[in-house]
Amino acid sequence: MDQWTAFADDLDKLCPIDPLVFDAWPLNQKCEYLHSRIIKAAKSQLPSVTVGNTYAPKKRARPNKVNAGNSIQVVIST
Repeated sequence: MDQWTAFADDLDKLCPIDPLVFDAWPLNQKCEYLHSRIIKAAKSQLPSVTVGNTYAPKKRARPNKVNAGNSIQVVIST
């Protein structure tokens, strides 16, 4: 049995609501219920991996206004 079959079987077990009761609920309640059950099944069956973010954006040089002439002064802040 692969992980997706196990996930689907677990999801079926976690949704014990009567279809007639479920059908009577407003759409947002149905969505919230299904979302919570899918997350619960995923946490119990699917492997999890924590991914870190080590990206650090580089600061770019930005032009600064100059007091005289047409020259441009570039200031690099650190």
